[in-house]
Parts: sequence; C-alpha cells; structure tokens
Amino acid sequence: MKKSQKDILAGLLRDLAKQVQALDDQEFENIPTGTARIELRVISKRKDKGRE
Repeated sequence: MKKSQKDILAGLLRDLAKQVQALDDQEFENIPTGTARIELRVISKRKDKGRE
C-alpha cells in the first residue's frame, strides 16, 4: 500500500515532535535541521518516481 503525502508528512511531524521532546533540556536552537532536509529530499524523490 502506497503512503499518501499526508501520511508521510504526519510521520515526519511525529518524528520531529519526538526530537523536540528529547531536546527538552537543551537549547531549542540545537535541533539538527539537516535531518528534516534529508527527509524532505526523500519525499521529493518518491514523488518523482510516481510520475514515471
């Protein structure tokens, strides 16, 4: 079963929420923004595959 973009985004938001909770004791600016960028690239590649 293929995940919809909405399902993928919901999963990413859940993961991000877990990361924010894990960083609760740290400064907010220390969240690794690279992680979100990598995951968004994965979504873009999947969308391209769907167009073929």
